[in-house]
Amino acid sequence: MRFHNVLSEVAGSRSKARVLETLLNVPGVRYTGRQLALKARVSQSQTNKALEKLNQYGMVRAIRAGSAVVWSANLQHVVIKWLLPLSSAERQISALIGRELDEEIGLRGKVDRIVLFGSVARAQERPTSDVDILVIVSHHRHKAAVHEKVLDVSSRLLEVLGNPLMPVVYTREEAREKKGSELMRNISKDGIVIYDGEFL
Repeated sequence: MRFHNVLSEVAGSRSKARVLETLLNVPGVRYTGRQLALKARVSQSQTNKALEKLNQYGMVRAIRAGSAVVWSANLQHVVIKWLLPLSSAERQISALIGRELDEEIGLRGKVDRIVLFGSVARAQERPTSDVDILVIVSHHRHKAAVHEKVLDVSSRLLEVLGNPLMPVVYTREEAREKKGSELMRNISKDGIVIYDGEFL
């Protein structure tokens, strides 16, 4: 195991950071290199190089499953133990947004789905980035009130997160009509579902 400069090497490489982040999102889950590349949105060659380097550090484990090799984070590695709380914190942000919206709106019966999208969902946010969310309401009669309440929550979360929520609120029908739009295609590709009839 290397002891020096491991964190700086991982943090200094986008591909290594994305691969490791993906492995830590659900600790213990095993992925083939191809699955990992798709999930981390990193090319196959970059993923292979990242895994090779992380394996040298002892931060990942390769296990043969039949003819395939699957990878998982080495949860006993000291650096992984340091990083796990940070990975958990990212998931907690989505949960915080969902809880705040539920307390303000009472989601059940009014909201079908909430999806985090944009730069935050892609892990490409800047300090000034908005937190983009798609809110699909169950009926048009809820749309205006839900939009207003999301903006109220945004004001509160600005103090907590340092960034405002930027809601896109659609009815079920509007979401279906816009399914082929660039926005909805991007949400389908990169979005992180926060609420889908229940909290995820």
